Amino acid sequence: MVSTFATDTADEVVEAINEQGGPTELSIKYRPYLHEFLEDMSNKFELVIYTTFNQVYMNAIMDCIEKKKKYFAYRFYDEFCLFANISSGVKCLDFLFGNRTSKDIIIVENRVKTFPMSIDNVVPVSCYSEDDTKKDAELIKLASVLDQLAHEKDVNEVIKFYRHTNSVTK
Repeated sequence: MVSTFATDTADEVVEAINEQGGPTELSIKYRPYLHEFLEDMSNKFELVIYTTFNQVYMNAIMDCIEKKKKYFAYRFYDEFCLFANISSGVKCLDFLFGNRTSKDIIIVENRVKTFPMSIDNVVPVSCYSEDDTKKDAELIKLASVLDQLAHEKDVNEVIKFYRHTNSVTK
């Protein structure tokens, strides 16, 4: 939902710790409609960030995103993944269940392969590139799909149907 490539058009610049443990400067460019999307979705869903990136690095980014309002109920990082590193990792939902079932969990993910055990929960979203900023409407399309899923008793069946009939967010 953000791009962290160096840019002179950054929305935020933040200091973070890189993978080698040294300081690095991140130029953050927010995907169009990000804050409106998070505001809307946080009123309808319990939002959780779950990433294969390390906690220190991602907290720097998430703290920028949530500077004005807290959208996410939980943040889970690489230590919650199996075989995690920046380029790969497998995310497992078992620790999230508690009072939830897989019928209740919607995963928005740009790398679907990170959830091989929960594929029927994954709504794919395209990666964000700053080059696409002017024409990027992915979060508007995604909001429409999530609004439909919000009223379903079993999101797995609906997501599976979307995945087999067409792309969920196209």
